[in-house]
Parts: sequence; C-alpha cells; structure tokens
Amino acid sequence: MQRFLIGSLSTLVLLINFLPAQAQNVSLTPFNLVNLARNGYFQEQGIPSFGGLEAAIKSGQVSAEDIIQAAIQERRLSSEHLNNPAYIQSVKRLLNDVNID
Repeated sequence: MQRFLIGSLSTLVLLINFLPAQAQNVSLTPFNLVNLARNGYFQEQGIPSFGGLEAAIKSGQVSAEDIIQAAIQERRLSSEHLNNPAYIQSVKRLLNDVNID
C-alpha cells in the first residue's frame, strides 16, 4: 500500500510539473482564438462574449492584442504570438469580420 501511495504521489508531481510547460506550447489558429473569445472563454480577463464582444471591438475597448493577451493568461497561447505581426494581423482581420456580421 505504501509503495502504491509513493508511486501515485510521484506520478502526480511529474504531471503537475509537466502540464504548465505543455500548455505554453499550445498554439491556436487566429480563427479558433476569435471563436473562443466570441464564445466567452476569456470573460475572466475582461473580454466580453457574443454581442458584447462586437460592441467592444467597435468602440475600441477590445483589440486583437487584448484577446491574444487573454489567451496567454489562460495558457492557451504562447507569449511569442504577441510579437508575431502576421498572427496579430490575422486576428485583426477576423475581428473586423465579427463586426460585419
């Protein structure tokens, strides 16, 4: 029983240390990122969902960079994406499309 408990605790410690590092390597497409924002996945970071997101984009309260930063805080995206002009531009285009709908 004691061996099982020690083995289980060792496995748990390894998983806890591995998962945050693994999360930093996750990459979302700009399309998936905007869909997550639209569906409310970043509300805890102050990004509104659905119609509120559209209004916030139109008023300039929410930008592509804000959504990327929210995804980074949620460990859904690596911080490298904030320095990737092509990624940021793709998110901006998709956010513009959200406003057209």
